Amino acid sequence: MNSMTQGLFDFSGKTVIVTGAASGLGREIARAFCDAGAHLVLADINAGGLASVAAALEKKTTRMLAVLTDVSKQAQVNAMVEKAISVTGTINALVHCAGIGGRAPAEDYPMELWDKVMAVNADGTFLCAQAVGCVMRKQVGGGAIVIVSSVGGVVGKPGSVAYQVGKAIEIQLAKSLGVEWAAEGVRVNSIAPGLFMTDTIKAELQLEPTMNDSLIKNLPLRRGGELSEIVGAALYLASDASSYVTGTVLPVDGGILAA
Repeated sequence: MNSMTQGLFDFSGKTVIVTGAASGLGREIARAFCDAGAHLVLADINAGGLASVAAALEKKTTRMLAVLTDVSKQAQVNAMVEKAISVTGTINALVHCAGIGGRAPAEDYPMELWDKVMAVNADGTFLCAQAVGCVMRKQVGGGAIVIVSSVGGVVGKPGSVAYQVGKAIEIQLAKSLGVEWAAEGVRVNSIAPGLFMTDTIKAELQLEPTMNDSLIKNLPLRRGGELSEIVGAALYLASDASSYVTGTVLPVDGGILAA
């Protein structure tokens, strides 16, 4: 392996923002970028979880900021981005994992829940990408934005209409922004995870125990993903290894979209 290939996934000296870093896939992705040498900016609305992740990682990286952020609030997103710029003067990558669920039958879906889910998953994704994109478009070398969406943004699923629609918007944002900002060196891509056993999914399965059996039955790999199995896609799309990739969606789904 030559030196250029070895350095593809080296984030030493680079500033990486990870939103939704307090738990689940975001926490796992933050750990991976820490191991890759990145200066980390961790953002989440969960103060306790954010502090816990920051405490676990702060000894492994030379610079790290933990910023309490509600991604649905533009002022808070802009403040988080300003703090991220202060680390090294640039933002090399954003991995946007922040998101929420919200289950109810479509015919009874409360507008309050719809608005909440869309505010975080759709508006929050756009606000974070917009704020970071404005920085990256002006800096030498551009940057990479990775939006962690879901296979739910590609296929339907009963009982979570706002989540499905919000995730579809995230995927389309990656496509639209990836095309619009490509000439300025800003690559925007999305990851579509399938079934991963996060705390959120475990809580849903406790409320709907039969849901797990039906999900696993339809998976070609016949199992849910381990959290560690998401990090390769995130590192790839945020790194120079994917320098000719923009506006795409990468499924990490146990084969469900191919079935």
